Amino acid sequence: MSKSTCSATHFCGFDPAKLVVFLREKFPHDTAKSVAAALNISPRNVENWLALRASPGFLTTGAMIDRWGAEFLVAVMSSPPGWAREAVAREEFAELERRRAVLKSRLRRDD
Repeated sequence: MSKSTCSATHFCGFDPAKLVVFLREKFPHDTAKSVAAALNISPRNVENWLALRASPGFLTTGAMIDRWGAEFLVAVMSSPPGWAREAVAREEFAELERRRAVLKSRLRRDD
């Protein structure tokens, strides 16, 4: 039986490099300060994540899951669970439906 790579401070399948991509896409300007403000943590911690010198702890990871939900899990896990991928697809579909409704409304006003 192989040794588990999970620990109390990191969840299984977490990919620190993917976290960096997610955070930089979510906050393209002043990433460390913006993430720190969103999570109410020190910018220095975020700077360490972005430089791959450290990873977020258990509570901070939980806060990110709470804030960004399935989108976060799918973005930062090497093999995200099916339910998370499905949740992201449903969220994307709902957003497309909202955009469609806005466009339909605009077309009606232009008639």
